[in-house]
Amino acid sequence: MATLAMVIPILQFRKFWSQRQFWIAVSILTALQLPLVGTAQHLLEHLGATFLLGFGIADGIFVIVVIWLLCSRSSEEGN
Repeated sequence: MATLAMVIPILQFRKFWSQRQFWIAVSILTALQLPLVGTAQHLLEHLGATFLLGFGIADGIFVIVVIWLLCSRSSEEGN
């Protein structure tokens, strides 16, 4: 789920691929995913598969919002 939460926004925001801020944001978010996935894996054992779906959706939305806020702001400044 964490992989999808990163891959889908990367493909969705192709217009930002030329921006350095985009790749910095993706790198930082990827680094944050590692401990987050470890924690979620532990919680998954206790809370079940429904938790995984909710976690994946929330994680994906968070990644999309962060990338959109950082990159749309910098693209507006460039105009």
